[in-house]
Amino acid sequence: MRHTEIALHRPVTTVVIFVALALMGLISSRLLPLEQFPDIEFPGIFVQIPYSGSTPEEVERLITRPVEEALATLSGVERMFSTSSESQAQIFLQFGWDENMGAKGIEARAKVDSIRHLLPDDIRRVFVFTGSLGDQPVLQLRIASERDLSDSYDMLDRILKRRIERLAKAGDVKTYLVLGGGAPEPVGDYHCALQLLETGVFEANGARILGVAGHPEGNTDITKVHGEAMLATALKQKQAYIRENGMDGFIATQFLFEAEPVAKWAEGLRAAGIDLPAWVGIPGPASIKTLAKYAAVCGVGNSARFIRKQALNVTKLLSVSTPDKFMNDLASIHVNKPDLKIAGPHMYPFGGFDKLFDWLGSMPR
Repeated sequence: MRHTEIALHRPVTTVVIFVALALMGLISSRLLPLEQFPDIEFPGIFVQIPYSGSTPEEVERLITRPVEEALATLSGVERMFSTSSESQAQIFLQFGWDENMGAKGIEARAKVDSIRHLLPDDIRRVFVFTGSLGDQPVLQLRIASERDLSDSYDMLDRILKRRIERLAKAGDVKTYLVLGGGAPEPVGDYHCALQLLETGVFEANGARILGVAGHPEGNTDITKVHGEAMLATALKQKQAYIRENGMDGFIATQFLFEAEPVAKWAEGLRAAGIDLPAWVGIPGPASIKTLAKYAAVCGVGNSARFIRKQALNVTKLLSVSTPDKFMNDLASIHVNKPDLKIAGPHMYPFGGFDKLFDWLGSMPR
């Protein structure tokens, strides 16, 4: 009450104090060191162990479980997730923000090396990744062309080959996801991902696994110009190139909201002779408003109809939607229809990493 009485009896003084505080806040905001992409070290370690020609059960028994048991002895581990497919084992560890991830990465490599004799003899490499936001690309460019590239050696060497070489040597990169096309009109010297593959720059720099894009609900930017059949034809050509050059491959799909279109799409691929394992894009927990925005921007098809309908309801616009049913349906397809080769999900963290990790931690193992 005393503060209120002073403010009422001295209105000018009270106004001056609040104006001074507002000015101090404004000046301080101008002096704060702000960065659009601050170099924040992400508190996680990702372990990838390629092992093609097996089954998910064997990969889990022979690789995933021994490595999990070894990594579980690291101090400070808050969460651990793993996936096992017919081509690889993937293990993710999350730590607290106060941990030194450089040191933890070294410890993780040592733990894996200590049980290397327990793993299958034909495992070629074990990849242990740590990173920060500073490792993310600040600028991404899409390049394309419909003209003959046979006379473009200097351009290919300067713009593409040398950059891939630097990336491969600096990060010991063996797995690439190669994306191209999508723009209504080419804006550079490559019009599709296949042209990028055919430069030979990836295998020349030690690539072992190449990923390509898949579109279970189509891609309007491509199909409205070339037709639906072009998507399957392009995938078949990319698969042939990957196999002819002795590499493993996979498909990473655009995100969608239901498992049924995934199954129909995969059935069509397998019938067409395309047997690359597919990692299906699933949107992580996010508000209805956020999901509707990304669905519109990315041209997601019929599976987004529920999200669009919810977005029209103002009372539900800010509610958080989680992909539990989608994940369960996808797991059912993975188990009951192994011939479709649905390897697993890859997540789009539209609602942020914290929401994604909290949701993943609540999922049953």
